[in-house]
Amino acid sequence: TLAIATLNTGKKDQEEIVHDVTTALDRTVIHTPRLALASATREILRMSETIDTMLRRVIDLYDSSDKAEQRALARLDDSVDSSHMEIKHYLAEITRDALTDEESVRCLELTEACIKLEHVGDIITKTLIPHAAKIQNKNLKFSDQGWIELTELHGHVVVNAQLALNVLISGDLATARQLV
Repeated sequence: TLAIATLNTGKKDQEEIVHDVTTALDRTVIHTPRLALASATREILRMSETIDTMLRRVIDLYDSSDKAEQRALARLDDSVDSSHMEIKHYLAEITRDALTDEESVRCLELTEACIKLEHVGDIITKTLIPHAAKIQNKNLKFSDQGWIELTELHGHVVVNAQLALNVLISGDLATARQLV
């Protein structure tokens, strides 16, 4: 898993991506579904934090052409892809034991969340980054009003992503209704 340490210098090229060998996927509890599902939830939370970082930073590429930032976001997506595979394998291993109906539903929810998070990472790196680069390469600029609308939309996407994760963790129906 990757941990992100940002130096508060304002220069993105001074960001360091530090490999952290720690994972929440605890193999010692794999045959205790309730604990294993909690471990998978923690790892999905970590994966979602990486996606949150990518979501928050991609908007800046629409305003400036920063090749180093594009590469940094691609490396973060590589981390998401790796987490995606590890989590899916871990969840598949959990299902080898007998699960209650509630545990089976939770395992499916976590698998779906993991897949969707990985898809968001792909959208950022395969659609948004190339689109932003194309805008920058053609020296196109948003109108003031267009930029305001884009950043407001971006803000809504970030907030909704956080709400969706909160629903996954808490199961809170009132929060889920806010997403609709």
